[in-house]
Amino acid sequence: MKDTKKICLFVLVLLLACFAACESGDDAKTYTKTVISEDILREDAEFIKKIEALPYNLFVDYAPLDDLDEMLSWGDQTEISPNLIVRCEVISRGETAVISPLSTYTNDDLKSANREYVGKARDAIRTPYEMKIQEVYHGTVNDAGDIIPIVAPYGEIDGFVNRSTDYPIYSVGSEYILFFNVYRRFEELKYSLFYTPCGWIKLDSEKGTFECDDFARSMYSEYGNSMDKLIKDLKKLIKSKDLRTEMESFGDIEDALEFKRQKDSGELDNENNDVGDNKADNED
Repeated sequence: MKDTKKICLFVLVLLLACFAACESGDDAKTYTKTVISEDILREDAEFIKKIEALPYNLFVDYAPLDDLDEMLSWGDQTEISPNLIVRCEVISRGETAVISPLSTYTNDDLKSANREYVGKARDAIRTPYEMKIQEVYHGTVNDAGDIIPIVAPYGEIDGFVNRSTDYPIYSVGSEYILFFNVYRRFEELKYSLFYTPCGWIKLDSEKGTFECDDFARSMYSEYGNSMDKLIKDLKKLIKSKDLRTEMESFGDIEDALEFKRQKDSGELDNENNDVGDNKADNED
């Protein structure tokens, strides 16, 4: 009789544990983090300090949002919403360079006698990263396990600085929730943060907490800095909304390649062209 009671109690405990796991759902997932050497982490920490010390050359204003629901609803109302929301890990950082569509502008343009080219090249200074997607909360563009290229609009080359007030400085080895507007530009996929100061959340899995931009702090305050509460509510809100999944396409590649040919050949130097209206500008 006692053995029967013990078995029944064991089964009851097992059922309760299974029920709790079902209730928590995907929030209970664990992820295998990429092993990154201490040397790379130290070097990245120094790089972050360098970027933080740079002056801003682009100031962007956004309307404040009350909460996460308003950000996603705001997208519904204007027919603009993130088409990809993911949890990902920054696995590497590349060398800061002038990165523009079809390589229309390069580092060499920073030394050009054409002031328009210099300005365009400076505004195209980027720092590239690779991010591994751990989980897709919304969207069909990518799957978990995919590695996606992100170019962050900050960096310094030979005294030329590019840095915006609204963009996060990514940390190699760290996890983020990122809200993207993904689109095709000249047949390449581009990942642009949606509503930038509110469109990124840095996670600390060990502590179960998160960080966000100061601008968005009040927007996420209801979660009490709890990563699990935030993710649970995010998934619930995504299910309740009709967020878009389609991608837009921009840019005529033939026109852009012709502009690049004329620019590289020097033909444009003798014409009164408005370089700011060219077919391959610096938009991500």
